[in-house]
Amino acid sequence: MRHPESGAIELVQRVRIRLVLPLLLTSSCTAFEGLEPSSGGAASSGGSTSESSGGAGGAAPRSLLPLLDAVNVCSLISRCPTLGGSILLSTGLPLTQTDANALPTVRNFSSCIDWLSAPLEVGHPGFGGLRDLLVDVATATRCEDADALLPRVKSTAAACSRGTECSDAATAIECPEAVLSHCGRGLFAPGSTCLLKSQAACAVGECAGAPVLCDEPYVFRCVDGLREGLDCSLYGLSCEPGLGCIGTVGTATCETVGEQLCSGDANSLRVCAGSLGGDGPTSAEFDCASMGRTCLTEGLAVRCAASKESCSSYDPDRNVCTGDRISLCVSGEPLDFDCGSVGKSCQPGSADGATSGHCQ
Repeated sequence: MRHPESGAIELVQRVRIRLVLPLLLTSSCTAFEGLEPSSGGAASSGGSTSESSGGAGGAAPRSLLPLLDAVNVCSLISRCPTLGGSILLSTGLPLTQTDANALPTVRNFSSCIDWLSAPLEVGHPGFGGLRDLLVDVATATRCEDADALLPRVKSTAAACSRGTECSDAATAIECPEAVLSHCGRGLFAPGSTCLLKSQAACAVGECAGAPVLCDEPYVFRCVDGLREGLDCSLYGLSCEPGLGCIGTVGTATCETVGEQLCSGDANSLRVCAGSLGGDGPTSAEFDCASMGRTCLTEGLAVRCAASKESCSSYDPDRNVCTGDRISLCVSGEPLDFDCGSVGKSCQPGSADGATSGHCQ
C-alpha cells in the first residue's frame, strides 16, 4: 500500500501533464478529482461549507474549480500580462482588477482563488458554460495556451498592425481595442465565423437593420451589417427580445470596462466586462443573494461575501509567503496552502502592490 504523500506527488505530476484521471486522496489531503469541479463549494478547498442549499437533491452548490485547478489558473493570471483581462472580457469574472482597456492593474492571488471556489452554481445562470471554459483554462501551462481557449483575448497593439481583419475563418481582430475573438469558443453562437464588413466580427451571416432576437441563451443583433450571436448567460444575464441581454435590474449596459459595483440592496454585483453586441460595454451580473451571500466592496473590488467572515483576501497577512507556503483567505476563512504540492514555489508580491504573493 502506497503512502498518501506518494499519491499526492503522483497527482501533481498528472495535473501538470494534463491528465484528468480521478485520484482519491486520504482525508488529510485536499479532495481532487482530475479537472471535474468538486461539489461542496468552498468546503472542498479547506474553507467553510456553503451557506446556501442549492444544487440537485439538496447537495451543496458547486464551485467553478477544485482548489488545485484554481491555483493553476490564478498562478497563470499572476504570470501572464493580459490573461486576467481576457477572462474578464470572455466571461465577466473579475479574477483581477483591470483598467478601461481590460489590462490587469491588480492581481490578488487569494481573491482569484476565492472567486473560483465560491458556490457559484446557484448564483449564475450560465454556470455550466462558465465552468467548461475555466476547466479548459486550468489545463494550460503557458499564456498562449490559455489565450487559445478563451472566446475573447486582450492582445497587444501589435495585433492591429494591419488593422481590423479576419486573421483566419475563426479569428476576428478588433481594432483599435486589440481584442482577438475566437469564433469557435463558448461565447459565440454555433456556426459563427469571422466575417468582415466595416468591422471584423464573429457572426452567423450578414443583415440589414434586423431586430434584436433571442434564442436562449443567445442574443442575435445586427451590428454594422453582421448578424452576431452571443451567449448572455455566460455573463449571468438573460435575453429579452428587442432589448438584448438583461439582468435582474434591467438593461446591463455600462460605461467603463473593469468597473465593479454592488447593487443598492447588496443582493448582486455587476462588473463592466465588455460588449455583448449592444451600444457600448455590458455588465456581467452575479447573484450574491441566491448564494446566501452579500455583495461587499473592498476598495475598487467587489465580491459575494459569506456571513461571519474571519478574514479577507485583501488583509495584509494574506498572500504572504512562508517558505513555499502561502496564506490565503477562501470564503472568509484562513487557508494555509503549500505551493510545493502543485510543483510550484511561493513568490512574493511586487513592490508596487500590483501583483500579490502567489504560487509560481
